[in-house]
Amino acid sequence: MHFLRDFLQKYNEGGDDFSVWHRQKKTLQSRRSVIFKEREIWWCSVGINVGYEVDGKGQDFARPVLVLKKVSNENFIGLPITSVKKDLPGYFEYKDHYINGSFIFE
Repeated sequence: MHFLRDFLQKYNEGGDDFSVWHRQKKTLQSRRSVIFKEREIWWCSVGINVGYEVDGKGQDFARPVLVLKKVSNENFIGLPITSVKKDLPGYFEYKDHYINGSFIFE
């Protein structure tokens, strides 16, 4: 339960990644939709999450995501990809011309 305490402390201090992410979400909300298909890989702003969930990286809090199932024109079920090769349970190595990384199964 200590991760929740740490999260609330960081969130209330302001100026941290959580505050920046909340401001960034407002910008993302105003962007127009994109056309995507199943089996494509897109860079998605996944944000900053609590605990051990997958976080985005960089200014846009983004990471590559494989589109598994298109649910609607604006929603899909995706599988996040990491650029760090890991030889651990829950990771599957993937290589193509653009991305060399691992799928993350959480």
